[in-house]
Amino acid sequence: MAKIFSAYIGTVMAALFGSMAMAQTAPFGPGDVIPDYGPVAKVETDITVTPDTELKLLFDLYSSPEEAELNPGLTRVARLVNLHGEGGVEPARLKVALVLHGPAIWDVTSEGKDGTGNPNAALVQALGENGVRFVVCGQAAAKMGVEKADLLPGVDVALSAMTAHALFQGDGYALIP
Repeated sequence: MAKIFSAYIGTVMAALFGSMAMAQTAPFGPGDVIPDYGPVAKVETDITVTPDTELKLLFDLYSSPEEAELNPGLTRVARLVNLHGEGGVEPARLKVALVLHGPAIWDVTSEGKDGTGNPNAALVQALGENGVRFVVCGQAAAKMGVEKADLLPGVDVALSAMTAHALFQGDGYALIP
């Protein structure tokens, strides 16, 4: 009985860890739209998008890394742009907006939070060149002493993050958690 149980556990463990290994070794590579950021894996899908699919997607970004490094939330948006490029969505039919508040505001300023330059600047520029809108919460900016002149080119200021969310969602944008 112990040998049967041991064999059963071994089979279950092999299946579990084998599938985990497969998931971890997915062939991620550069996307076609923003190749330097947001790697993607080519996958077969059952739910497809067509070239005439229109998507309006809204992200909320509050967090910022402790160190001067790329913000994972920004690379996530790059991955989304790359995914839909790979999926065949025409660039003009993909509308993406990003509302930033709290510490994330520093990731769209020219000098970054430590005043020595922003490691996210090139990524923000690449996203902007691909139609991503950046909107900073004016209330958070005021609290943190960030002026409009401190922001990277193409970054807009809203009365508040709440206002920006309401306006984008009223315009048909889906909030991506």
